[in-house]
Formats: sequence, structure tokens, C-alpha cells
Amino acid sequence: MLLGLVLTPLPVSSQPIQTWAASRLTQSDTGNLVEYLWSKGSRMRSVTVIAGRPVVTLVSETRYIIIDILGKEGISIERSPIARRQDAKRLRPFGNEATRLIGDGAEKIEGGVQSGHESSRYRLTDSAGRREVWVTDGEYELPVEVYRYYRKTASEMRIRYLGWSPGVPIPDWFFEPGADIELEIISYEEYIERSKKEAVGPAPPFYAELLHGRRE
Repeated sequence: MLLGLVLTPLPVSSQPIQTWAASRLTQSDTGNLVEYLWSKGSRMRSVTVIAGRPVVTLVSETRYIIIDILGKEGISIERSPIARRQDAKRLRPFGNEATRLIGDGAEKIEGGVQSGHESSRYRLTDSAGRREVWVTDGEYELPVEVYRYYRKTASEMRIRYLGWSPGVPIPDWFFEPGADIELEIISYEEYIERSKKEAVGPAPPFYAELLHGRRE
């Protein structure tokens, strides 16, 4: 049984919140996925377990890094100019589903309490299917639950955010790969060309928007 969203009280300050931590559960036809995410400004770290192997994603101003922690190896990909330029437009590197959906033309269909918090629900239906998001009311628009229906495959995906912790003290080294990790360093263009032919790196880019950017 899933409990309500655990939201640490927002710190009282006139300055924008610079650090965020969150956890979320993704449920789809292919299985369940649990992620742990942290950010500091535009930098991000996530941990995702795939078939028993923890995969760490690190995003800096210029690089998108995917690491197989057990194998102590990974790949460092140059981020596209579009993705880097769009950093300034994001509230944080992750948890921006409502902003994107509203920007794509979603409409508010209802409001109320969701997972214990005053929230609003937005929906967008198009030829690809249906997208919905419950987001907390207020300045930071924290997603509570995300739903997607893909018309082409008649498949569904649901993301439930289990917890949000704003203003957590996070040192800069937490967003670095560590000296014991062997990294292959490639350009963005090289990644695009190689990925047309083969799988590149220990895992796919789970946060593709931060690597490629959104179409402008």
C-alpha cells in the first residue's frame, strides 16, 4: 500500500531553493522502477537499480555521465548546446512535469487534496495519447503523480513521487563521479552517431531532456 507524499516543509527564505531531494516509483507494463534524485542548482545525481545493478546518473553544466557502480565504469557525454541553454529555464533538473505539460497546452481539470497535499490536476490529450499530472499548489509546483497513456501501444505508465525534501545541504563532491570510476569521454556528436548503431554506455540516458534538450 502506497502512503501519501512525504513533503519536508519548505524553508522560509527570500532566496530561491537551490537544493532538492526526491524519490519516485515508476510503474509500467514492463515493471517497476525506483529512483532517488538530488540536485543543486542545475547539477543532478540519481540512483536507479536495473536488474540488481545500481546505475548512477550525474549531470553537470557540460557533461551527462552514466555509471555502472558495481563495475566502476561509465561514460561521460558532452551535453547538447540546447540542453545547456535550457538549464536556466528549469526550476530544477527533475520534477518539472507540470511545467512541461502546461507549456504543451494542458488544461487544469480539477483541484483538491492528492496524497495529503493541496494539488491541481492537469491533462493533455493528443494523437499520441493522454498525459496527466497532479502538482502541488504554490510556487514550486512539485509533482505528486504523473500518468501517461500511449495510444499506439495501448500501454500505460504511472509515476508516484514518494517524497520531496527541499533545501538539503549537499556538498559539491556528491555530484562528481569519483576517482575510482573509469570513464569513457565522448562528444555529443559521437554519442549520436554511435547510438544509431549500438547501445552506448552501461545504461540509456534516463533523463534524455538533460542530454538532448527539448525541441524549441
